[in-house]
Amino acid sequence: MLNFNCGIYAITSPSGRQYIGSAASFTKRWKEHLRQLRNGNHHCKALQRAFMKYGENALTFSRVAICPPDDLIYREQEQLDSRRVTELYNTSKTAGSTLGTKHSAEARANISKGRQGRGKLPKTPEHRAKIAAAKLGVPRSPETISKMSSAMLGRPLPLETVEKMAKTMRGRAQRNNTSGFPCVYKKRKAWQARVSVRGTSKSLGVFATPELANAAVLSFLRSLEKEK
Repeated sequence: MLNFNCGIYAITSPSGRQYIGSAASFTKRWKEHLRQLRNGNHHCKALQRAFMKYGENALTFSRVAICPPDDLIYREQEQLDSRRVTELYNTSKTAGSTLGTKHSAEARANISKGRQGRGKLPKTPEHRAKIAAAKLGVPRSPETISKMSSAMLGRPLPLETVEKMAKTMRGRAQRNNTSGFPCVYKKRKAWQARVSVRGTSKSLGVFATPELANAAVLSFLRSLEKEK
């Protein structure tokens, strides 16, 4: 059975311009338009200006087409396509889309607040551990590795990060690095401190022990932090 309260509508001003929309209930949709217009916060600024200029009684709400709910978007798009942009109050000529609509700062804040935490559950330590374990060992594509490398190129690491790296890497066997410290490498009977700055390798000197070389690395990174 066809629902005569469902379909495409038009709001027309004395100038002849129209706002085209679709509604599952003409009655409810018109009441919602009036509520926003009377409050002065209608999402369509052009229609709001027409309301302020001509008055509420000058705007007419008319049913353009009757259709089932599944056809609303299709039929609305038909009506939008049949009119020139200059004949419309609609900001977007895409049915069911807000593309091109400019929200106020308050509206953006409300949207952001409403989306916070949507679809997300609080991450407990156990949850975070499971996520980390699931990602451990997952191979990354060459494209992803290249993007990560480019993003990190030349970015100095915070001192706390470097010290954590030094602590976790100490004693861990690495390719061409047996010092147990990041940026510290064996060179004959001594230890060389070498860092990468903006994609360029920089030697900080050669030291008798890996601890002294590591101290030079940390001192250099401290100086970078002070320059920021």
